[in-house]
Amino acid sequence: MANGKMYDVAVIGAGMFGSAAGKYLAAAGLETLIIGAAEPQNWQTHQGVFGSHYDEARITRIVDPDPYWGELAARSIEQYPIIEEQSDIKFHHAVGCLRVSPLQENGESAQQHCMKNGDQQHAEYKVLSGEETARQFPYFHFPENVDAIWEESAAGYINPRKLVQAQLKIAQHHNAILRRETAQEIIPENDGIKIRTREGQIYLARKVLLAAGAYTKFLLRHGDELQTHPVQVMLAEVEGPSADMPCLIYMLKNHPQIEDIYLLPPIQYPDGKWYLKIGAFPHHLQIAKTENELKNWFQHEPSDEETHATKQALKELMPALKVLSYRVVPCAWTYAPQTQPYIKILEKEDIKGRIAVATGGCGRGAKSSDAIGKLGAELLMG
Repeated sequence: MANGKMYDVAVIGAGMFGSAAGKYLAAAGLETLIIGAAEPQNWQTHQGVFGSHYDEARITRIVDPDPYWGELAARSIEQYPIIEEQSDIKFHHAVGCLRVSPLQENGESAQQHCMKNGDQQHAEYKVLSGEETARQFPYFHFPENVDAIWEESAAGYINPRKLVQAQLKIAQHHNAILRRETAQEIIPENDGIKIRTREGQIYLARKVLLAAGAYTKFLLRHGDELQTHPVQVMLAEVEGPSADMPCLIYMLKNHPQIEDIYLLPPIQYPDGKWYLKIGAFPHHLQIAKTENELKNWFQHEPSDEETHATKQALKELMPALKVLSYRVVPCAWTYAPQTQPYIKILEKEDIKGRIAVATGGCGRGAKSSDAIGKLGAELLMG
């Protein structure tokens, strides 16, 4: 049922990109509607959509092999204290980030491009030899022929749940309207865009920003440039926090299944337990071609092969770690061409200039979500 109100803009998706975009659009004085489902209470019985920000920790850092991602991260990190102050919600924890990689065959660093990009964004980091890394971080076990980039200052992790809460709180302070529904169909009309939700409501807006994460592809119906990759992460329950453990990105050498792993220090989750989180980037990513395939992934049993490989990688990395239990959690990455965010105005004649897209986190978007949301908002505003 339509209420007849015509919003200036509607943002489809209330996750990391959508909440940021909605904040910037509302702050610009536009009548802004944000449509996005709430987090499921029971994953196994849930019949709707899922998000990948239902978590307590994502790594944030500036140093990156891709200069574009480094710049987006720097822009977003600069906004973290402002978002925390305006929302009164703390989500950023500056524990540092260690980036470790095997040396090249000639003994030189394989991370020169990361250092160059870090320098361009004025990142604060040190380069450590393998011996220095072992002395400073004795709980990690690396091969001899490695070096590390130790990024301090604002590097560390963010709580994605709380960042989204903060962005939505600020957006609503600027009079944005949040509707906890799921967009089903986007219908261009002469005087605006009609949005039909699965809950049976119809909303009208002059312009629309699609920022629905992995589900953007399915709403577009012609988003062939986008690929949705189901992935999984592992939570290793430990006894408690670690005072000095940083986040870690570790490039493996000649591993048959995994290109690299990332790890976050022990963090307390909503169940009261402390978990060390580890994720693996496999050589071959799966693809979810339909929404039903994606739903099945979020409700499926984890991959035994990938789970075993991740456990083994953690044991080799931290041989003295005492793990009380393991949990495997499903996630999804949306990839776009050039492994960069997909931010564009749709050019079909009936919607030209009226519908924009902001998606494609490529497994790296959480830390940079504020900048990506802002780009999507600015593009829609022209």
